[in-house]
Amino acid sequence: AQIGLQYPAVELAAALGLTAIAGLPLDVPGRIWLGGLFLLALLIFVYDLRYLIIPDVFVAVTLLWLVIGLLVLGLPGWTGRLLTGLGLFIFFAALYFLSRGRWIGGGDGKLAFLMGLWLGWPMGVLAVFLSFILGAAIGVGMIGLGRATLKSQIPFGPFMITGAMLAYGWGERIVGLYAALF
Repeated sequence: AQIGLQYPAVELAAALGLTAIAGLPLDVPGRIWLGGLFLLALLIFVYDLRYLIIPDVFVAVTLLWLVIGLLVLGLPGWTGRLLTGLGLFIFFAALYFLSRGRWIGGGDGKLAFLMGLWLGWPMGVLAVFLSFILGAAIGVGMIGLGRATLKSQIPFGPFMITGAMLAYGWGERIVGLYAALF
């Protein structure tokens, strides 16, 4: 049987992501934790892209991985991380309830909480901001190309994960550039 393009694309993304993580200036436990987090994010990315849903079991496993890693690695700023996650969750919950689920899915709020817990302040907020910019650019492009309409469902999880990865990798530079403007 013919193998779909999704399978080699996901394997290539996993290989490239884990290779990039291996090159980071982290100790071995930090690399293992970040690698696991990346693979869980890739799972959520692909699943939401394909099925338009983020299963609760994916959120639960990722939350467990995050908490264990934050405790074992002794990463600072628990209060700020937790408050950022809760703030982002409340923001997405408000969007969900105001739109009755038409603007954003329920899983997106849970994913926003995970992003805030991982990245903390201000990177968690930057990740959400970047995800909205990416989502708008791709959505407008799809509408312009006739591949979507204003009523089309477009999964937001992949944009959120991309925004989180960008904020993790280049967030301090982005914030610095923004601050330099003012």
